Amino acid sequence: ITYLLAKEEFAYPSPNYGEFFTRGRVRTAWEGTRAAIDAGEAPADLSLYVHVPFCECGCLYCMSGSIQVARRGAYLDDYLDSLIDEMSCYAGPMGDVPVQSTYVGGGTPSLLSSAQIERLLGALRTHYAVDDETRVIFEASPYTMSRSKIRTLANMGVHELALGIQSFDQGVLDANRRPQRVGPTTELIRQALRSPIPSTTVDVMVGMPHQDQASALASVAEAIELGVDGVMLNEFLPLPYIRFCREGGRYTSQQHIDKKAAVDA
Repeated sequence: ITYLLAKEEFAYPSPNYGEFFTRGRVRTAWEGTRAAIDAGEAPADLSLYVHVPFCECGCLYCMSGSIQVARRGAYLDDYLDSLIDEMSCYAGPMGDVPVQSTYVGGGTPSLLSSAQIERLLGALRTHYAVDDETRVIFEASPYTMSRSKIRTLANMGVHELALGIQSFDQGVLDANRRPQRVGPTTELIRQALRSPIPSTTVDVMVGMPHQDQASALASVAEAIELGVDGVMLNEFLPLPYIRFCREGGRYTSQQHIDKKAAVDA
């Protein structure tokens, strides 16, 4: 992304898929971005996105190209080794540029153990200007979270825990192969809200397979009633490469109309 931004004068282009990026080319792009900052041609701030491309399951609606892992340990440790190595490589030109926000997303970052979370967030603070003023957002799925991980995130200075709930309707969750249970999810949200983490938000999906408007609205209402700090609404998109469509699922014209009505509501 940094390389593409440098090529396109800090716009956000559509990537040229298939183009091969060597580490040297990416490093050169970071150096070019730093030169632009020093010349006053780009803002002297930075936002970081850290991707954890692993999931425990394959949800029917998901657009993420995540890798399902049954045996988490080796995959995750090896990935963290490579990720932190890249942090070190690219920190040279950008390591002292103030970081306004950091988003850890996926995939499912909460697949990481407490020790791995500490290692990842600690490396970010070591290699980049991530301090107490940096807004750190950590994305999580409720079925991979625990009380101890909430404590770890709080201790590591996370400002927002973004929980991907998607729905409080157990039938909808089951139909979309989402492994969480509504009762434990609700209790997890209450634990997070009682924790030192300043903000707990939830993601709710609208218009996904086997979900009607009433179910979606009820999930939003339940999230608000729990007292979360924000609700992010995500519209289901039946794109051809998601699991729902790859397995032969199709949305009719009426379903598209109903989905739009649910989103508008």
